[in-house]
Amino acid sequence: KALFASLTPFRWIRQPNINLKSPLSAEICLQICHYHSSSLQQQSASEKSESGVTDSKDTSIDPVASSNKNEKDVVTTDPSNNSIFIQDRVKIIRLERGIAHVQLSRPDKLNSLDIPMFEAIADAAARLREENKLRAVIISGEGRAFCTGLDAKSVVISGPSKALNALLERPSAYGGNDGLGNLAQDVCYLWRQIPVPVIAAIHGMCFGGGESNCLEK
Repeated sequence: KALFASLTPFRWIRQPNINLKSPLSAEICLQICHYHSSSLQQQSASEKSESGVTDSKDTSIDPVASSNKNEKDVVTTDPSNNSIFIQDRVKIIRLERGIAHVQLSRPDKLNSLDIPMFEAIADAAARLREENKLRAVIISGEGRAFCTGLDAKSVVISGPSKALNALLERPSAYGGNDGLGNLAQDVCYLWRQIPVPVIAAIHGMCFGGGESNCLEK
């Protein structure tokens, strides 16, 4: 487990001109506590209901194929909780007062990073970067881990050269008109371009690409 997780489940990643005593800051902290508590409760219920069940099979056939999909095929919306789901990997849930909750949602694989996960994280950052009414972002992981880094198995299955091309092609599709980074860079760097506090609520395992994603914000 990452050192962060052993110290505290909450960590401020970016604090641009934020007054930690302001009402908004207090509300953000309460939102973190609420979602962290809900995550642990859901995890406990899930573990009880799935007792004795082996790890579910990853349903992605080609981890790189998502690059060729249209947006309508990879983004779904849920009006009931004002959220969108990107490539079945990352959820953006709209909370009150301009707060967005971004949830890595590949719990059966401990939120490890295959190519669709890289793309979904970068896509989420690019979407939030363009929102004028956004006031804060909370990032968390669904299940019992925040993020366990690169999914090496998916890279091997898809072909290392194919995956590397998807990660290293410059510029990526998510950096905008002035983008210079590749996908492997933008999955971290784009969060720095969001002009509001970006907070990671870390729990369970967090290492490799997941740890880099936190440290680079």
